[in-house]
Amino acid sequence: MSSIGKLVKLTVWGESHGSMIGGVIDGVDPGIKIDYEKLRAHMKRRSPGKSNTTLRKESDEVEFVSGILNDTTTGAPLSFIIKNSDHHSKDYSNIYNTPRPSHADYPATVRYNGFNDINGSGHFSGRLTAVINVAGFIAQEILKEHDIYVFSHLYSLGDILDERFDDLKFTDYSYLKNRKIEVINDEIIDKIDVKIEELRDRKDSVGSSVETVVYNLRAGVGDTLFDSIESRLSQSYFGIGAVKSVEFGLGKSFDKSNASVVNDCYYIENEQIKTKTNYNGGILGGISTGMPMISLVTFKPPASIGITQDTVDLRSRTNTTLTVEGRHDPSIGIRAVSVMESITAFVIYDLLKEYGWKDLGKK
Repeated sequence: MSSIGKLVKLTVWGESHGSMIGGVIDGVDPGIKIDYEKLRAHMKRRSPGKSNTTLRKESDEVEFVSGILNDTTTGAPLSFIIKNSDHHSKDYSNIYNTPRPSHADYPATVRYNGFNDINGSGHFSGRLTAVINVAGFIAQEILKEHDIYVFSHLYSLGDILDERFDDLKFTDYSYLKNRKIEVINDEIIDKIDVKIEELRDRKDSVGSSVETVVYNLRAGVGDTLFDSIESRLSQSYFGIGAVKSVEFGLGKSFDKSNASVVNDCYYIENEQIKTKTNYNGGILGGISTGMPMISLVTFKPPASIGITQDTVDLRSRTNTTLTVEGRHDPSIGIRAVSVMESITAFVIYDLLKEYGWKDLGKK
């Protein structure tokens, strides 16, 4: 399925090299004013051209076609399109019968009986994350009205590491969106630039990770078992291509930790219940604790590289080799920062529509 959400549902449609991509948001609140300049700035964070990670250039201009009147949402399904440009389908002419290693080509060909659009990876393309950015922008505008803030940053690219978000108190990281590469420690930006150029020269790619924080989310949002906040967020995160790992709080590092060290002990400050530490990332039992909610998503290296690799010929059923042509990102995390921010905001918006904006028992 290409839809996500319960009370607010996003449907994503289109292919990378089609004439356009788009989305439909059903359940969005009426009366939300769309600030087009802010929307363009948000889209630019994801679009090709902000950093040197991609050679493809697209404007990502959003055109709303329903559910909006006088630049304000009406409450009807909100539909929008983003026209595609600067795509080179000829770069994919040699891969229709020779699946690219670590791409969805082969399993998708089996799943869809060979009718899937393989140009630019079709519906599997990261190009469709532009649609998620639109939905996330609207969700963020609504969350901000309730003093809830979502920030993301590039945490790692290869062996280059950034600082971590403050997981105990609200910190305004809105300045990150104005940086060429959205990292907290701006001293590593030049190192990342050098790394990207080295990868491009070697026709190789590298993995990366993006950290996300949600500030001021009240306690009591979420549910047990399969409807936990982790479950809802993880489902959305894994809907983004190349995501291979999702962690909350201390994540995998719990495996070598003692409870005497990582148990988050409670205390009261200004009549609010808080925890002295936040190793669990603001979630316990699948429900928000009121502390900052921290997640970390890891992206595998982009599979399209210019190095000759082994594959098979699906027609002759023989072994062969393949060299992938085209313009491809040496790493995903840089352009995925705004995407992770957007999908997180959308899921939190949907959850709050379901569980309520105010603390239980409060008016």
